[in-house]
Amino acid sequence: MKIMKYVNMFNRGVSRVQEFLAENGSQPAVFNIDKLTVFEVIVKDANATDLERSCYELRTNLETHGDEYVNMFKRLVFSLKDVDCSANEIQLRVNSARTPHELRMNSARAFMKNILKPAIAMKLVEPLYPDKPHHPKQKYRLTDLGKTMMNMWDKEEKSCNKKD
Repeated sequence: MKIMKYVNMFNRGVSRVQEFLAENGSQPAVFNIDKLTVFEVIVKDANATDLERSCYELRTNLETHGDEYVNMFKRLVFSLKDVDCSANEIQLRVNSARTPHELRMNSARAFMKNILKPAIAMKLVEPLYPDKPHHPKQKYRLTDLGKTMMNMWDKEEKSCNKKD
């Protein structure tokens, strides 16, 4: 890294950045050196709430998987907008008439494995009975993170529609 002039001569750049961020009240910077031609420095806003930081991290994580993956979770989140739903109800809402045929989840097992369980792991959705996953009245609802992501995606879609 030093030969490629990414690091300053006395190796003080990284530690100085971390000191400035600590003085500012920000979280430490994260350095990603996995990219081939550049390295990435991620600095989180000191004024951002933990929820906003979680949204940013989740969004970045989702976008690395591609648009279809993001759209699947958008449909899931918007299907739970104001109601608690069972897994079957969510599947029906996600597989609405507007969903392209190739993206529909026809199998309940595939839906649980590929959409609902990852959404729970990402903390977008939470079960009403977390200690009893097979409870007969099990339903799912949006978490605060899920609601914040929904609002963010909603604003993006409205701004895209204004441009068109």
